[in-house]
Amino acid sequence: MDIQHLIQSVYQMLLLGASRTQFSPEQLNALAALGIDASLPANELLLQSLVYFRTWEKAGAPFRLFTEPIPAALPETAPVCQSEAIPFLVEVSLGAYPEALPEFLYLLARSGRVLPPEFLPVLIERCVRTPALSALLQPVMGNRGRWLLDQMGKDTLPAPSAPADEASYPEARKALEKIIRDPRLNELHTAEKRVHALRTPPGTYWETEFTLALFSAALEKWEYGVPGAAGFLQTVLAVAALSCPAEALPQLQNLPWPKSHYPGFWLGAEIDRFLQTLKFRSRLKEAFRDESP
Repeated sequence: MDIQHLIQSVYQMLLLGASRTQFSPEQLNALAALGIDASLPANELLLQSLVYFRTWEKAGAPFRLFTEPIPAALPETAPVCQSEAIPFLVEVSLGAYPEALPEFLYLLARSGRVLPPEFLPVLIERCVRTPALSALLQPVMGNRGRWLLDQMGKDTLPAPSAPADEASYPEARKALEKIIRDPRLNELHTAEKRVHALRTPPGTYWETEFTLALFSAALEKWEYGVPGAAGFLQTVLAVAALSCPAEALPQLQNLPWPKSHYPGFWLGAEIDRFLQTLKFRSRLKEAFRDESP
């Protein structure tokens, strides 16, 4: 089997999940020819295949066979992510909602489960590029994750950097409440920085009343053409996508969102994306609803 065809077929298996598919004899023979133990269970074989392919892709050319036995990982002691949540894991790790990955990792850790091993290569690579995610990934990596880090020549994931010297959440909220109360206030460029300070860690959310008040104020200023109103609304949309409660979706859908009256209305796409992200988060939380903290 051609190496590129093999890579493509194994990545397709990742999207389906190792428990819902199986390696073909042709795939097994091709993997064995690369020095990979084709007798491994499906999820272990998928993990080792992905490790090989990602190393191969970075090198830009095939490399030598595995000439020494790969050390085995310790047996996994924690249960693996429940099947109902796997479609959401695909979306946050490989699909359309990567911004919801922190919430997924938080909910998975809260459930006492760990990631399926075949998703570890792509998620570890993302955390290496984004250290703020490493503290969330660490509790759900399991023994396979620690084994994979060792194969990658890493002792640990990078530690999150110290927070920058920014306005605190209470300070930012106090300043934004002034904007909400005073419709004449025009300092929206400065207010955008305050919105960024309202980012909350996974599992912590704004109150619904504050969410609705902030959006109502942003929409009012956009409607009346206040300078900087479009950028301010865009910033509120981006931060609220993961910081406002998903339960506020029905009320948010009923807000007087601006409609497009001309081609290329970029803000309309931002609004649609925001509402779709909230719908996704709502379904994600439902998938973990029966899991004990």
